[in-house]
Amino acid sequence: MGKEFRISTATVTIHVDDDGDEMPVFKQFSYEINVRENSPKSKLLRVEAVDPDTMEKHITYYIKQGPYDKFSIDPITGEIFATQQLDYEEASQHILIVGTEENDSGNMGSTTTVVINVIDENDIPPIFSIVPRPIRLDDTTHVGFVLTQLHAVDSDGTSPGNKVKYELIGRGKAYRYFEIHSDSGVLTVKDDLRKEMDSEYQLDIRAYDLGEPSLEQVATVKVYVDHVATVPPDMGVGFADTDYTVEVSENSPAGKEIKELIVVNKPNELIPITCEIRNGNQEKLFEVITTKNRNCLLSLVRPNLDFERLKKYEIQVHLLTLPGLISKKRSYTNVKVNILDENDNKPEFLVPSHQKVARGKKLYGAISENAQIGTSIAQIQAQDADSGHFGEIRFELDSDNSVSTSYFKIDAKSGIITNILTTETVSPSVLPFRLNVQARDTLTVSGGNPQSSYIPLIINVVSSIHRIVLVMEGITPDKAKVKELEIIEIIQDISHLIIGIEKITPHHFFHPNGTADTNYGVTDVWFYAIDPVTDQILDRESPKVAEGILSPEGSKTISYFVSSKISVRVREIRQPILKPPLQPAPVGPLQAEQQWATFPAALVALAGLIFIVGIMAVSIVCYKWSRYTAYKNQVQRFTVSRRYEPFYVESSRSPSLKQYETQILQMRVNADGDNNSDLHVDLNLNRNHMYNNDSGTPTPNGPESDMNYTNVGSTRASRTPILRTFQHHATSPDQVDPSMPNPIYERSDDDEDGIVSISSETNDNVHFQQPREFVTGSRHNRRSLL
Repeated sequence: MGKEFRISTATVTIHVDDDGDEMPVFKQFSYEINVRENSPKSKLLRVEAVDPDTMEKHITYYIKQGPYDKFSIDPITGEIFATQQLDYEEASQHILIVGTEENDSGNMGSTTTVVINVIDENDIPPIFSIVPRPIRLDDTTHVGFVLTQLHAVDSDGTSPGNKVKYELIGRGKAYRYFEIHSDSGVLTVKDDLRKEMDSEYQLDIRAYDLGEPSLEQVATVKVYVDHVATVPPDMGVGFADTDYTVEVSENSPAGKEIKELIVVNKPNELIPITCEIRNGNQEKLFEVITTKNRNCLLSLVRPNLDFERLKKYEIQVHLLTLPGLISKKRSYTNVKVNILDENDNKPEFLVPSHQKVARGKKLYGAISENAQIGTSIAQIQAQDADSGHFGEIRFELDSDNSVSTSYFKIDAKSGIITNILTTETVSPSVLPFRLNVQARDTLTVSGGNPQSSYIPLIINVVSSIHRIVLVMEGITPDKAKVKELEIIEIIQDISHLIIGIEKITPHHFFHPNGTADTNYGVTDVWFYAIDPVTDQILDRESPKVAEGILSPEGSKTISYFVSSKISVRVREIRQPILKPPLQPAPVGPLQAEQQWATFPAALVALAGLIFIVGIMAVSIVCYKWSRYTAYKNQVQRFTVSRRYEPFYVESSRSPSLKQYETQILQMRVNADGDNNSDLHVDLNLNRNHMYNNDSGTPTPNGPESDMNYTNVGSTRASRTPILRTFQHHATSPDQVDPSMPNPIYERSDDDEDGIVSISSETNDNVHFQQPREFVTGSRHNRRSLL
């Protein structure tokens, strides 16, 4: 038998992996889109390329050809954008070739074409190709005469945006006498020019297209018409006078007739006459019209005359008619309008800027509780817009109660308010003083009532419980007064209270030992606060002051802003210190330290006192010594030698006594005693040591000594200073020889200027003629002589 074969089957699945060997290709070979010109930048369309490979791969798009400056493409999404507005007149179509970076083979499908069509818009207005020139013609030119032809061009690419039409526009009389053809732009005369006296016309020609929206341009054509009619110069039409002057009240209403200007040599009614203002009416307050009598009437259009703003107007009015009929000399006239002042303004009070936080329009003042009568409290100021005597203001006080006016008065001219009574005993129920101040001007010209205004005045009394001190370093009081308003505004803005500054002074303070001192480099600003609701002055203990000013936060805030805006350093804000602070009682060793704390100062004061007294004592001694030295030198200049007469001793009484000679020593001997103390310093300034005032007095050794000091009683000697000297005489005073010459000196006739001539001679021998006892009894005198 043959072999048997067995057959079986099996299924095999084979997966083929994609190798990424395909290139992307575009689905469409071309794209096309329409875009209006001048469209904003936006997305136009999106191109797309596909890759046959199944594996995921990125496709990068780019523009291979085309206007790169106008279009861009997103490399990932393939979206195409316009980067600027498209202009139809520049290019009506744009073509882009777009490819991918992955397929640069150039085969079919590797690129695609994008066609962008630009739709025309009416975006260009017509433009005149030739600028029209002025045209001159006579008034006899016939109707239909061609003046000129205007031509305008529209550069839009399509119709009807580039179709141009013409028309005559504007106001006035031009359209009555001229016309233009709408299609050709031919300008012609429409009517007889002799109907009007105008010699100049301005024609505004509009050229416009038929697009949507329509665009246009305007050109101006000036036409000058020469009128050929003439008249003699003296017969021409003109004003009767070339200058007028009128007066008008500043309160004149609108429509007031100011002046009718007469026209002479008027032509017949067929020839028109008109008037117009050429100069002086910049504010458009006046107008001029032609009356039924064919004159010119000047009147007021708006009631805005104001003497304080402008006192006069000079208006020039021109007369218009046919040029050949007008007189050139009288074709215009000048009208001077003087404005009369009226009392039409009320006085206005000047409220300080720092008082604007008050409720309503008020004025505030303050006076110290111990102020003297006549103290200036405030100065009211007001202004009146009227000028001259209408602007003079007088002030008066008007009070609701007589108590307030009994304390104060106001100067009618200056507005200064002073007190006529002291406020020490004023009742608190009266405070604050409330007055009304009236500001009144003078009467009007017509005798009407004067204009007046009122304002409330609040006057508070300031005492020690109200005062607050702001201490600033680095600024003097004079400079701080310049910054006064800035300081007030800063404190008011922070505290929301009305602030008033009472005074600005140098800084006063007390040393630890209680002595007062002043620092002129630091400034104290004394101020107070007023409640703007009640108008009452607030003491330091009130909650509004304690929280807004004296609290740590309020004080710190005020100090910061004052320091930063005024460039100073605020030391503190406190209550006034009028007395030195009390020192606490010392305890234990501290008491001894405080007792000895002032000991060095006491020693210094004592040393200074001793020094001053010593200087004074030395000065006195020096002065005494100089007086004594001067006196001694003066005495030494008077050296006197006396000639003594012979002295005889009786030998019978003293036979054994030897005869001897005595001479005078050249020295001064003290005449006031027996002691030889001539060098003793006598500091008695009232005593004259040169003169002897005790004439004829006995010597201190006895009542009748043999040798005495005596004066020479001559008349010449009485007028001349004579020193006391020795003189020998008999025992009895009667034995003195009166013929003896002056023992000291005699003034010679040859002396000049009172110079004393002093002789100094030696005595002759002395002869003893008396008994020895006499000589013995005169031993004292001889000893004094030697």
